[in-house]
Amino acid sequence: MKNKLYINIIFLLMSINLFSQNSFKAVYKMLLEKNGYSPTYYSLISKDRDSEFKLIERIIPEKVVSNEYTGEIVLNTETPDSIQPVIRTNFKQEKIYSYDFITEDDGKTYTGYSIVEPITVKWKLGNETKKIDKYLCKKATTRFRGRNYVAWYTEEIPISIGPWKFHGLPGIIINMTDNTNQVSFLLEKIEIPYDYLNNKLEVIDSEHAISVREFIEIRKNAKIKSREFFKKKVLSKLPRGANIELTQGGNNDIEIEF
Repeated sequence: MKNKLYINIIFLLMSINLFSQNSFKAVYKMLLEKNGYSPTYYSLISKDRDSEFKLIERIIPEKVVSNEYTGEIVLNTETPDSIQPVIRTNFKQEKIYSYDFITEDDGKTYTGYSIVEPITVKWKLGNETKKIDKYLCKKATTRFRGRNYVAWYTEEIPISIGPWKFHGLPGIIINMTDNTNQVSFLLEKIEIPYDYLNNKLEVIDSEHAISVREFIEIRKNAKIKSREFFKKKVLSKLPRGANIELTQGGNNDIEIEF
């Protein structure tokens, strides 16, 4: 009887570990300064050592924001939900496949690109702990693509798959932010195990994928063209002889170094 009980406990623990690694769904709230800190919600689904990070809902910021003191006007371009990046991670290959979009005409049309890169995030685990909601969390830090991040993870949920491209911690990430507070992730909910049979993961063309550096170079040139397109479009609606000056702020993309 004791042996049977022992075997049942082992089987249960193996099942929990299998579910935690192979079938779960988490929802993260992502806040970016470049989006005016408007909440954006992403699902993180894991299936057979393959994961997907994909948009499920976002709060659209005001299209026009004006500063009554400086006279500065900020235009927030609205990108369709269908034109949002998808991140797929293949842990067997230790590679991240992304599908992202670029516009050269201020959002009139978009071109999609498949991108491939290795999993490269390296963590430094600390001794500091704190309670977030009901979870006891531990601190970890990393520098990735030009930003310094602090992550709080819990070993109470031993899942090493994280939001966006942040994998490899000994527990699921509950809260994460960079040191400038321009980027943050917050776990909203998690479902273990997750019935993914009716939810197919996005298929990304890995055969024709380009490197991150190639994609960034294409995007940089496209931004120049898109700004000129936007300027011409605005000038066409103004009186003849009018002129506008487009100012470009600092790089507040989530990735700023490569």
